[in-house]
Amino acid sequence: MTLTQEELAKIDANHRRDYSAAILAGAEHSARYNCHGLTFASRRTWIFEGPIVKRILTEDGYKKLTNGDSSDVGDIVIYFSAAKNDPLHSGIVISRPNLADLIPTPMILSKWAEHREYVHAPNECPYVKGQEVRIEYYRLAP
Repeated sequence: MTLTQEELAKIDANHRRDYSAAILAGAEHSARYNCHGLTFASRRTWIFEGPIVKRILTEDGYKKLTNGDSSDVGDIVIYFSAAKNDPLHSGIVISRPNLADLIPTPMILSKWAEHREYVHAPNECPYVKGQEVRIEYYRLAP
């Protein structure tokens, strides 16, 4: 999907209004990949279906962390639909939670649909707003 500069500017303005703490990561708009393509395929493709995300988690050896606060740089975060247990969104942990620095949650890099990449707190993204989601953290097993 190709967006005009006007459409992209409107989306960016809405994101700034609705998610003021999120930081635009500088990536240009790209319809080449989505959030799962960023998380699992190095920005090379779209991964549409939830069962494929679950299959990647299993086949690649990801282990679910028991506490999000124990996440570390390089771990991934998956936003699951509470109703359907389907992966809605994913991202990469780029900073650890650090109470001493007043950052009590990890910071996430994720791609918001066909739009842009953002750095945000786990609850500061469109995939949480107005939906019941379960946020889970995963790490590749050694």
